[in-house]
Amino acid sequence: MIRINLLPYRAARSKENIRKQISIFLLSFVLLIVVLVVFNSLLSSKKGNAVK
Repeated sequence: MIRINLLPYRAARSKENIRKQISIFLLSFVLLIVVLVVFNSLLSSKKGNAVK
């Protein structure tokens, strides 16, 4: 019977999955920061207009 060693393939796939998850997390974090900055600037401009 032929034995096939799939360990290197599984390890490479596991590393790729971890890399994808980290990339998705970082991109979503950056997107959240951008959304918060835009929202903050909108609120700040509304507040500035209301005071005048």
